[in-house]
Amino acid sequence: MKIPKRGEKGFTLIELLIVAAILGLTGRFLMLMTPHPTRLP
Repeated sequence: MKIPKRGEKGFTLIELLIVAAILGLTGRFLMLMTPHPTRLP
């Protein structure tokens, strides 16, 4: 999975927001799927 480099440093703000959203959703999904969820303080 290679991301084509653009003229800038690599990521645009929109791409960073999309990645952050995906990580957030997957994080919640993994926390829900775990039999013993560890809740952060």
